[in-house]
Amino acid sequence: MAEYKSDCGLMIKKIHDRIAKEANSDLAAQGLTLAQLMYLEYLQAGGGSPVPLRDLEKHFGTSQPTVSGLIRRLRQKRLVRVASSPEGGRAKTAELTDTGRALLSQAGASRQKMEAAVFAPLTDEERKQFQGYLERICRYLDSVKELGSGGGSNS
Repeated sequence: MAEYKSDCGLMIKKIHDRIAKEANSDLAAQGLTLAQLMYLEYLQAGGGSPVPLRDLEKHFGTSQPTVSGLIRRLRQKRLVRVASSPEGGRAKTAELTDTGRALLSQAGASRQKMEAAVFAPLTDEERKQFQGYLERICRYLDSVKELGSGGGSNS
């Protein structure tokens, strides 16, 4: 069979799928999924302050029902605390509990080990470059409404 050269999107998907499969298997012992771990890490990055659920929607590019469901499961596990937003209305905020912080420190080590294994073929400099390229692409995608509308600049 002739060698098939995958497009970038497929290669990124394959990397994500492999990381998710390995991480979910590893995190199952702690009762977590990779998505839940990423939400906990985002809340931790908030520095202990309550984070509006709307910020989670925007950061992860997910819908309000998805965020609400994931936060509800984390709340049931007593890993996060949910409160009404000071802005009023139906807006909610979430923050880590002490249990969530403790579990996050354990689970974070598994994630770091996984990431190190995935990027093992790259030098430190190559990894920094790769991450920089991914960050630039993500910023670009966040800035355009449709892929065809951005003009493809090299900024």
